[in-house]
Amino acid sequence: MHGKTPEQLLAMLDEAHIQAKVAGGAHSLCFLNAVAASQSMSRFNFRSEIERALQAQEFELHFQPQVYSDSVRVSGCEALIRWHHPVKGFISPMEFIPIAEETDLIQNVGNWVLKSAFTHLALWKDAVPKNFRMAINLSAKQLISKDLLPYIEALIKTHGINPKMLEFEITESAIVGNLEECIGLLSQLRSMGCAISIDDFGTGYSNLGYLKQFPLDRLKIDRCFVKEITHSAEDALLSKLIVQISQTLGLKVVAEGVETEAQYHLLRRLNCDYLQGYYFSKPVPADEFLAILKSPSWREVETPVIGQDTLLIVDDEKAVISSLIRLFRRSKYHVISTTSAKEALELLAVQPVGVLLCDQRMPEMSGTDLLRRVKKMYPDTVRIMLSGYAEIDAVTKAVNEGAIYKFFLKPWNDEELVAEVNSAFLYYHAKLADT
Repeated sequence: MHGKTPEQLLAMLDEAHIQAKVAGGAHSLCFLNAVAASQSMSRFNFRSEIERALQAQEFELHFQPQVYSDSVRVSGCEALIRWHHPVKGFISPMEFIPIAEETDLIQNVGNWVLKSAFTHLALWKDAVPKNFRMAINLSAKQLISKDLLPYIEALIKTHGINPKMLEFEITESAIVGNLEECIGLLSQLRSMGCAISIDDFGTGYSNLGYLKQFPLDRLKIDRCFVKEITHSAEDALLSKLIVQISQTLGLKVVAEGVETEAQYHLLRRLNCDYLQGYYFSKPVPADEFLAILKSPSWREVETPVIGQDTLLIVDDEKAVISSLIRLFRRSKYHVISTTSAKEALELLAVQPVGVLLCDQRMPEMSGTDLLRRVKKMYPDTVRIMLSGYAEIDAVTKAVNEGAIYKFFLKPWNDEELVAEVNSAFLYYHAKLADT
């Protein structure tokens, strides 16, 4: 397809070149139809906008705090590029970074990010806490550029930055096909004192062989695992596995995308070292981040009740919950309750629960489904089923799977239930002693 101007023709050629690469490399042929031509022009115009934005200084860096999981003190931050277009307003990096990566523009954008990050870090040297690190993302094309290392070395020298304050993040996909070059470059950066981390771990190739070969310091658990970590047994177990693998290899773990109190507490219990996400702070401009650094109590997190046996009651009937709370009012247990199975999973994430009393028939999920998840995620919690309906098949299957410790039909005998709960807590402590 011909272009009406030299610029349009070049845009067509660029698009054909990209599509040919996708189709099979340098020896492939690609013919553009009208739709592809339109996409090509849009891409070409967007590329021109990015070039103009670099010259007009429309980009800026925002910084998202990373915190120690055990104290919520700031340990560092991630530098994230933002674009405020004079007409279109905020443009997401998800829109313009892929365009930049398909062209050599990512080199210019990446260099701008590095220069801006180093400039801010130089200004903050006296304000940041001990062992502070700023994480900066590197693209695949930057990693294979021979100019990257000299550029970073020059920035370190110009701004007087201690390399130990720097961390460079790479994605798993960025190292595929460039293994030897990446290992060489990252080894040199690490020998200078910089830290290296794998971003979005678990979403790409997740080749454990890479972890053995690469000079790494940290892994970042991707937000897709964190999003449902309190509700999904699979996501919780995968996150736990990533932490255990990292500890075995002597690596630290950062979980990103932490948005709720329950996620925070569960990741802390999984021994994740650092946390990052909107629960603590969204990415903020430099002046706001500096204010966070200067505020010792910038983020306070409520501490759950620990050291007292906790009994969790889950039933969609409030009258039943009230009756059970009265029954255990004089007990030594810390009693919490909810009418929602999903909220029960949130409560389990926030604090250790010794015994769970659960109804079978609930609107969000059945009691047996809830107890199956609890068995996988919190195997030490002793699970007791209460039901006004003897759903024999479902209950029998759950009992045989070990999801249910005991089953009681409603209405229950108070003395028998209290005795069984007391016995369940003894069993709970015996299991803890064996681990």
